[in-house]
Amino acid sequence: MGVIHCDVNPWNILCQEEIQESGADVDLPLKEFTFGHQRDERSYPQAEACLVDWACSAPSEGGSAPKLSRRGDFQAAELVQGRVGPQSDVFGCASTLLWLLLKRTRKGLPDRTPELVKAQLQQAAGEELSTTCLEKLASAITWGMEESWE
Repeated sequence: MGVIHCDVNPWNILCQEEIQESGADVDLPLKEFTFGHQRDERSYPQAEACLVDWACSAPSEGGSAPKLSRRGDFQAAELVQGRVGPQSDVFGCASTLLWLLLKRTRKGLPDRTPELVKAQLQQAAGEELSTTCLEKLASAITWGMEESWE
């Protein structure tokens, strides 16, 4: 059985430097998590980031999230209705990626077509990213932030 975080956002992701400064001992559990394969340092480099604040989490099978009274910029719509699923965290990841790359939330970019997101990414990145990379990022963000998963 898995766990849905239900609150993926930029403030709940600690980078390696922040983890070390906090004194948290996260290396041991992350090193042991090998996706069912023998641990190989070349295949599984040390984690650079850690997802924290699991207070809103729920079991992935048959679970329900704490019902939110209002929807935040990084929460999927179904969380306000008390429903939870993997798409909740996919939405949070896509929203976080949008924020990290463009400093915009879903409200700041209401027309999230792949073409518009690609244009915004290209403007922000300049020549640093290839067209293919920009297209894939834009596609992933817009797919992840779909309002309906039916």
